[in-house]
Amino acid sequence: MSKPSRPYQKLFLASLTSLCLGSLAAPSLAQWNGGSYRPSGNVGTPTRTQSGATRGTRGCPVAETSPSLVAVVPNNTFGVTLKSHPTFLFYLPVMTTGSTLPPVEFVIRDLDDNDIYKVRFNTDGQGGIASISLPENSGVKGLELNQDYRWSVAIICQMNDRGRDIVTEGLIQRVAVPPELAPSALEGKSVVEQAELLSSKGIWYDAVALMAEIRRNQPLTQWTSLLQAVELMDLVNQPLLDGRSSTTPATIPNT
Repeated sequence: MSKPSRPYQKLFLASLTSLCLGSLAAPSLAQWNGGSYRPSGNVGTPTRTQSGATRGTRGCPVAETSPSLVAVVPNNTFGVTLKSHPTFLFYLPVMTTGSTLPPVEFVIRDLDDNDIYKVRFNTDGQGGIASISLPENSGVKGLELNQDYRWSVAIICQMNDRGRDIVTEGLIQRVAVPPELAPSALEGKSVVEQAELLSSKGIWYDAVALMAEIRRNQPLTQWTSLLQAVELMDLVNQPLLDGRSSTTPATIPNT
């Protein structure tokens, strides 16, 4: 599939953002009400890499029975965050034993294709839900308010032919903190209650990251409901990976 032109990409994201933020201002926003996620308006055909049996491994040693590389995002790939340095979740497929494991690359860019942050890392071949946060203490400029960004994760199957990468991606925008989610409003609430409030207000990235952290230590029915709502049920029982071996990390400043 050819890459959309930049004007079309900006028009699509502007429309998508206005739909989501128009709803965000309304106190009735409950996108996961009853465990059923409904995108705000008609945003077109979702482009999220679909989970399921991996096909077309492009020379990568991906186990045939493993779910695919997939961004943990809603079907329309778009979500919002309250944080300047948010956390991104994605599923890494199982790699076959006895093979050379390919590196994985995370990149986040603005809509002018400027790299905001890039890191490349190795894995141990275990499948599971991994996470990357924008680092706050290494000079990485955080996301600006009301700006759209595209992020991607790529398994580099052949270093000399990046066209063979297995890729998944998502869209993100940072929005202002509404009064009901201000620190003073959250005071006294449990971590689970905070996660539920974030999800009820449509703050996808912060809600799913917080629920994943809770899920590491205890069963959480809300985790199941959240993934079910965005049709990622085959990831519910996947392990949450604790770490990754970093190689050639690179921060690319804005220019």
